[in-house]
Amino acid sequence: MPAYILKRVLQGALSLVGISVITYLLIFFLPADPARMYSGPSATPETVARIRSELGLDQPFWVQYSRYAVRGLQGDLGFSYKLQMPVTQAIMSRLPYTLVLILAAIVVELLIGIPVGIASAMRPQSLTDRISMLLALFGASAPPFWLGLTLLYYLGFKLSLFPLSGVGPAQLVLPALTAGLGGGAWYARMMRTSTVDILRTDYIRTARAKGVTEGRVIRKHLMRNALGPIVTMIGMDVPWFLGNIVLVETVFGWPGMGRLAVEAIQTVDVPLIMGTVVITAYIVVISSIVTDISHTLLDPRVRMA
Repeated sequence: MPAYILKRVLQGALSLVGISVITYLLIFFLPADPARMYSGPSATPETVARIRSELGLDQPFWVQYSRYAVRGLQGDLGFSYKLQMPVTQAIMSRLPYTLVLILAAIVVELLIGIPVGIASAMRPQSLTDRISMLLALFGASAPPFWLGLTLLYYLGFKLSLFPLSGVGPAQLVLPALTAGLGGGAWYARMMRTSTVDILRTDYIRTARAKGVTEGRVIRKHLMRNALGPIVTMIGMDVPWFLGNIVLVETVFGWPGMGRLAVEAIQTVDVPLIMGTVVITAYIVVISSIVTDISHTLLDPRVRMA
């Protein structure tokens, strides 16, 4: 087990290095000039050249990246051109909002997916099953930006059930629904498949033959076995949400890290772009390692692969 953990940590470290190199390389060859963006449209060419030199943007790629990597290992992700503050401070001020939104979205998808999946599996091919799976297909196919704008218009503007902007528990509902409905649809489909298979097993038939109530069969025998894949999927949800949360935060004006990344790209704020990418990649790698280790503990056969 320790060897497996060490192997996954080394793989994660290599992934972080590769992501940082590729991202920095792409930014290096951008046609936009960060020095011009920083100095403003009215700055003279001499001023722009001086700022470019002060920021080290006139150096070759390998020099710029090596400096960034050395500082990054010390916890220094640079200084934001636009915000005029350390990148680490800027990201840490936004990261909690993103994590809260992701947690709320996971709660939404579990509250939707698990009961809908079980209800469908208990009456396969029934009207309830067909309608539930049709809605699940729609939820999994709906683009997040369209779903977010639709919820914002009808539930926020037309019916005034939720505020249109701001930060707080009420403002969190619509972004969490937008991010969690698609996942809830996938959980419902997966939970239905898993539950149908479990209901056909001998120990479920034996429990029913002994006169065990249906509620106890579901709670004691079915849920314990059906929730195994769900635990693994929750760990896989974090990378998925981090990749898609940008659209949700932009639509609802939620002040998370995804929206911060969009603002950094719009202003060609190189340190801030790199910081958001590196922190996101770090969270994804950590989440993947924790998920793999948890899966290994639950199923030792994984170690043999």
